[in-house]
Amino acid sequence: MNSHVLVSPARRVGRGKPVFDVKNAAILAILLAASSTALSAQTWKGTIVKDGDVTVVRNPKTPLYPAGTLQLKEELAIGGESLPAEAAFSVVRDLEVAPDGRIYIADVKQDRIFVFDANGRFLTAFGKRGQGPGEFLSPMQMSLWNKKSELFVDGMRKGVVFGLDGTYKENIQYPIDMLMVKAAESGALAGTVMRYASTEDYYQLVKTREGNAPPLILAKAPIPNPQKYDPFMPRIAWTWRGDGTIVEGYPERYEIKIHNADGKVVRILSRDYDPVAVPAREKEKVLKAMAADFKPDFSNDYPAFQYFVSDENGRLFVLTWEKASDGKGNKTDVFDSAGRFLLKLDNLGRVYRAVGGKLYCVDEDEEGYQVMKRYALVWEKLKPCP
Repeated sequence: MNSHVLVSPARRVGRGKPVFDVKNAAILAILLAASSTALSAQTWKGTIVKDGDVTVVRNPKTPLYPAGTLQLKEELAIGGESLPAEAAFSVVRDLEVAPDGRIYIADVKQDRIFVFDANGRFLTAFGKRGQGPGEFLSPMQMSLWNKKSELFVDGMRKGVVFGLDGTYKENIQYPIDMLMVKAAESGALAGTVMRYASTEDYYQLVKTREGNAPPLILAKAPIPNPQKYDPFMPRIAWTWRGDGTIVEGYPERYEIKIHNADGKVVRILSRDYDPVAVPAREKEKVLKAMAADFKPDFSNDYPAFQYFVSDENGRLFVLTWEKASDGKGNKTDVFDSAGRFLLKLDNLGRVYRAVGGKLYCVDEDEEGYQVMKRYALVWEKLKPCP
């Protein structure tokens, strides 16, 4: 069972899921500010050193604070089979949150964007499959841009811009052939580019620049070998921060890099960890789904982490492969803006956004329906780890 603390009174949106009134944001801000002061007084066992122009933050395996230090109060849940047909999303690909709390859910199966208000009330849905104005082949990523007044949707090799009410604005042709594109509020784009060479196939994480300037190359990683496919191999994870910087990491090891606006690495955070072995049953699932002549080259262990998101204060929420206490999901590591490993969160589902002192996640209910959940972060009395 989920051990998160719930608040009341409750309403319901979708199948039997509690929905809660949004609490005063000012109260939450005071709690978070108080937590920052308390954090600075604790004894941290990692190191922060300068290596030329790069700040290197090394963390131990054990977080600064024990489980339960940061409580999650579930205040909203949307989803389930009882949602009306016009509001029923099925396969969530991405999620975005507007300044007024409106929630945008990109459904990759229906090629639609579903919009709910801050209290979970369905407002509208827009977009459809195609290549014309306001259409996309698949809504892969969403971003707020133009000072958070518009919604940028990556629609497979092109961007589609909508007003926050769903009104179509324009199509954006990418200057290079990028995939999995995310937009910064300033209008800059970043995504992955496939490169093929005689000796090595690889992909790059790149960031566009104004005018005809070539893109900045931020990271490089090998493309999966189709002849010896390994679904458990590391893949680059990355995200924009609100200040226009980019955070990226190739999880061959637990190391995350922060790039400034010029693309230079200015901070690296790492953490000691115990690799998580890939269970034999997971490898068997892959083998059953592949052709008989398939020759896998499976990794023995999962990558160091799966992906991460950043909140507006620079905190990082990193999804790991470490199993949650209920055995269903995975634990999430939390780092402060300096890169210190603060604590672990349990039973969250997939975290899509961290904004306004809240986490927006997607999980499955008992019937297998995807449900979007919003949690308020509440820092209780902080105690240092032993």
